[in-house]
Amino acid sequence: MKLPIFSPENRSTYRVSIPEGQGMLWVGLSAGPVKVRMDDVSSRGCGFTLGAEEAAGLAEGSELVLRMKIGDPKAPQLFIRSEIRSLRSEGELVHIGALFKECDRLYQQLDVSQWRYFNRRGAFRVPPVNHRGEPLRASFYAKGSEERVRFTVNDLSSSGLAIRLSGSQEYQLSETQCVRSTFELPGVPDPLDLQLRFIHRTFIKGVERIGFMIDMRATAVAEVQSETILRYVMERQSQLLRG
Repeated sequence: MKLPIFSPENRSTYRVSIPEGQGMLWVGLSAGPVKVRMDDVSSRGCGFTLGAEEAAGLAEGSELVLRMKIGDPKAPQLFIRSEIRSLRSEGELVHIGALFKECDRLYQQLDVSQWRYFNRRGAFRVPPVNHRGEPLRASFYAKGSEERVRFTVNDLSSSGLAIRLSGSQEYQLSETQCVRSTFELPGVPDPLDLQLRFIHRTFIKGVERIGFMIDMRATAVAEVQSETILRYVMERQSQLLRG
């Protein structure tokens, strides 16, 4: 499955800076591979810097093969075809923004430890549905209540989800509070049991909308589940774009 080509309406707005020593890139140029440090990365592309002489001959639309070493030193190297989308000269340096092509192949290569770099803050949010095409429902235990609070999932990304509750539902939530939530995704045999961290709430026409982030501190299991959710989000996004 290919992700849709970058456009103003569908773009990754969150780029993650790469800590020193945690992101090396080999850029396949005609004269041979050039090793550089990655400046930033998102689920759709990455940024890096070349010398003016190395970047000579490159232009917007040029295709490159990138080989990445990111995160855990034991994690696999990643190979991805990319397309240059921006070049910005600054003295003897050229800052380049590249769009990943065939992202599904990239994601299949990822080690669990590498997901945090490509998934930060949810570049893709979709309205989730169950097997019958109905809005996805989920639940959590609210503080001070012995009953599960059931809610509709308004939108979902690999990093978090937004829900909506009617005004009649009573519960207590404080900022940064964590709750355990359970819900099922189509095609996933076991229900997802996630620890969610409350981040914001808004009221729209009497309906409360609440935003949660998946608490990635809750062991590597959360990252595996985040991967599962991302694959669902990608499939769902593809369905929406096909109409």
